[in-house]
Amino acid sequence: MTTDPLVSILVPTYNREGYIGECLQSALNQSYQNFEVIVVDNASTDSTCDIVERIALQDQRVRLFRNDCNVGPVRNWGRCLAEARGALAKFLWSDDLISPTFLSKTVPWLTDNPEVGFVYTGFEMFCEGNTHRERSWRVGETGVYASLAYRQGVLADCRFPPSPGCALFRLKDLRCNLAVFIPNHHNLDLSMSGVGADMLFYLKTTGIYPNFAFIDEPLSFFRYHPDSLSAASRGGSVPLSYALAKTSFFENSATPKCEIKRHNAYLFLLLKLFGNNALGFRRIENFYFNTNPNTAIDWFYMMKIGTRFLCHEFDRRFKRIITSINDE
Repeated sequence: MTTDPLVSILVPTYNREGYIGECLQSALNQSYQNFEVIVVDNASTDSTCDIVERIALQDQRVRLFRNDCNVGPVRNWGRCLAEARGALAKFLWSDDLISPTFLSKTVPWLTDNPEVGFVYTGFEMFCEGNTHRERSWRVGETGVYASLAYRQGVLADCRFPPSPGCALFRLKDLRCNLAVFIPNHHNLDLSMSGVGADMLFYLKTTGIYPNFAFIDEPLSFFRYHPDSLSAASRGGSVPLSYALAKTSFFENSATPKCEIKRHNAYLFLLLKLFGNNALGFRRIENFYFNTNPNTAIDWFYMMKIGTRFLCHEFDRRFKRIITSINDE
């Protein structure tokens, strides 16, 4: 009898008939043996469910559940968590893939390190017909890092992931840290996009454990396509929504004033980049829900992260240009 903990691979899905089969196959190809695949269909109108049903008939590790109506991404995540039976869990978005060794390489970091709250891996973003593979979110060498580094770094550092699609958590923590509603004065229901709520899985977990782990190897693969969240960020809606979630977290946690001032510097920079956004964010205080927020700015930090952002964008665009030239 295996002593390895049961891992729940959580696959929330909606209208992914073109990707769901490949996604599930990557989950079923794990070298780690003790896992289940929980698929919750959010009232798809295409053949997604039919594809999953055929796979489930061939492999009993796949369990399919259906919502009677579309409840939005975040509530669908909650249904995944409710149906899961594992001690550990990871979200696998239904258009993405994971390496066959994802679980075998991530599980030991949580089973052997009770002070580690989550482990995430390197990733590659891919698109059919393009040989370019973009990597990011690299914090350093494989190892254990202080949770404070994630909390501080996620403010504006491109090395830290907002999406749990490349991470493994304890199931109890994901259930506890699911944020269906993020308070705001703009009537924004982020549960219908998932933006912000995904990152809060990380941020809230850093408040429970002193450390997290990173594996410097691309074991997760995010697909870029016209319907993906990465492609849907127009007019700054995605970064601004993430900023709202970060602000909510800092408002409701014991955050030092110096970190608040740094966060405000990040908000200031975002407003300069997306000042005419359709969400209605015009001033720093618009991101805060509580009255009389501290809106002081760390100007030195603002210059630092502004330079870092420009360097990151230049490096990314340069790599894409070189790749396109090499593909010609």
